[in-house]
Amino acid sequence: MVNTHMDQKILLKTCPRCSQEKPYSAFGTSKRDGIQSYCKSCKKEWSHSPSGRLCNKLAVSKYQKSTKGKDTLRRQGQSDCGKARYLRYRQSAKGKQTRLINKRRRRDRKNNLDTQYSVMDEQFTRALFDDRCFACESRDHVQIDHHYPLSAGFGLTRDNAVLLCRSCNASKGSSMPHEFYSPKQLQALECLLPLV
Repeated sequence: MVNTHMDQKILLKTCPRCSQEKPYSAFGTSKRDGIQSYCKSCKKEWSHSPSGRLCNKLAVSKYQKSTKGKDTLRRQGQSDCGKARYLRYRQSAKGKQTRLINKRRRRDRKNNLDTQYSVMDEQFTRALFDDRCFACESRDHVQIDHHYPLSAGFGLTRDNAVLLCRSCNASKGSSMPHEFYSPKQLQALECLLPLV
């Protein structure tokens, strides 16, 4: 039914459950014919009722047992086989690298920075510092760190990346370079980084 209201056409539909005539916007969409039979408020009320929850549980269970549902669960890593494969991937070098890159990107977005520090950049930095901590020259647990801190608005780029071990990185924290390095170390680092 079409009602006109102030020179606008408003499409109305009657909900079979509550028997009220409501605009199309009060109904959800469906893939079958474009609009659902029941209005959103009736659908919500029914889905929260015990019979609605049971019906939804049965539908989910039936879908998960179907071939399409099994494929979806496998792809999403929710089946036993998918979970095991996902855990193996997370522990692999590629999985760890992907998580690290995603973590860096999230931190950059959080600080409104648009920097892209790639795997090639990381390999370059590791080669530049000979894969050892710049502060203590240890080879254990070396990490890429910001020369000028992220908290001060400096993103991770080739000319702002330094290699530090885990303990030196924790000691440096978000302090500025002149607060952490000795003057001799700072001078050597400043000479090394502009070469990038």
